[in-house]
Amino acid sequence: MIEAPQNPQPLRERKKLRTREALISASQKLFSEKGYAATTLEEICQSVEVAPPTLFRYFESKAQLALARNVDWAESLKADVDVVDRDASTFDIWRRHVKHLSSPEVARWTKRRARWIAPEPVLRSLMAELDADCEAILASGLVADAGVDPVEDVYAHLVATALVRGRWAVFRRWLELRQPYEMLAPAQMALIDFVVEELSPTRAAVLARLLDGQKPSLASAGTAALKGASPVRDT
Repeated sequence: MIEAPQNPQPLRERKKLRTREALISASQKLFSEKGYAATTLEEICQSVEVAPPTLFRYFESKAQLALARNVDWAESLKADVDVVDRDASTFDIWRRHVKHLSSPEVARWTKRRARWIAPEPVLRSLMAELDADCEAILASGLVADAGVDPVEDVYAHLVATALVRGRWAVFRRWLELRQPYEMLAPAQMALIDFVVEELSPTRAAVLARLLDGQKPSLASAGTAALKGASPVRDT
């Protein structure tokens, strides 16, 4: 549950937030009932009793309105990762966000939305852009945690991609197997643990040398890790 701010927002700002929320809620209901393509912006505006120009003050396009919840979540993730001198690691922040997204209530909502998002190329394209944004957010957080050069670091980008793409892979598997809602969160946590253990900085360092055209020594610890040594959990 989100706590109310200590300093109440001005009336005008509260009205703007209510209008934005009403537009999102109305659009989600209509998209679910009629489908994305068959729903017009005029219908959404009529259901909220606002004019189309009002809608465009909040959302650039119909697609942006459709995925407003996803955009809001990505912004929330960035805000948490960008906190200066934060106590939680980027991994812990990601775990917390994914655990919320994997709760039965949110999973049911995501499952319903998938039915009208999947057939629409414009929505799939925007979802891919949001995933790329999330990868960049996680990579920047991992780089900050380690205090390394963001340009030279392979580990952060490799892990960020595995976490973001892996979350969707686990979700799709859960859908296809028709597993209970209670199984989704543990499966997502297992994926995160796997990435942390198997894609360690040691292995990433070996990959970086290979990418630079260097041939690591067979005696190196990194090569031993690649050849099947026990994974090391990095803290």
